[in-house]
Amino acid sequence: MVFAMADVITTWYALTALHLREANPVAKWAIAHLGLSSALTLRVVIGAAVLALIAWGSVAPIPWQRPVANRAFAGLLVGVVAVWGVVAMANALQIALIKLG
Repeated sequence: MVFAMADVITTWYALTALHLREANPVAKWAIAHLGLSSALTLRVVIGAAVLALIAWGSVAPIPWQRPVANRAFAGLLVGVVAVWGVVAMANALQIALIKLG
């Protein structure tokens, strides 16, 4: 959840302090219809639920092909967390480039 919080903080700062625009069309829609705070909260809640479901899949007692399915879910979990980390780091890099450059 560290990456989720980093994503929320960097997104909030970029949109409010630096007056940048959100590039993600789904996030744009959510911000326009729900407001920034609610959209960011919803992003974390949905992300946490998806991560919890994937994490459960990595240990779930699946009746057939259990080892293969559990490894696939574990790999998916690593991939999703890595992508969320890349997004948070990209936000931070963009902020740094604007502030320093």
